[in-house]
Amino acid sequence: MSPEDALPNEEGDMIKSSRRREIKMLLVIVFICFVIAAVFSFITGELPSFIDRMIYKRVAKQIERAKKEAVEDLSDEEKERLRKEFERYTK
Repeated sequence: MSPEDALPNEEGDMIKSSRRREIKMLLVIVFICFVIAAVFSFITGELPSFIDRMIYKRVAKQIERAKKEAVEDLSDEEKERLRKEFERYTK
């Protein structure tokens, strides 16, 4: 190993630092674009409807889970009675 190999590689360090600057700059640009898109979608009303859809889906899933748990606790006669009532209302 020669003494020159032990010295820090200035060219390699410069490449790494310039690459880091490029990556940081790209991340800043992406963040700015995201903020602009969020503001634009909020102004046009798309963002609130998207949030509403997400909340609706979560609530629907929780209701389904609660129904399944409630039905599991019922006896067979109660399940049959509920099935008949449901059929009566859906006809």
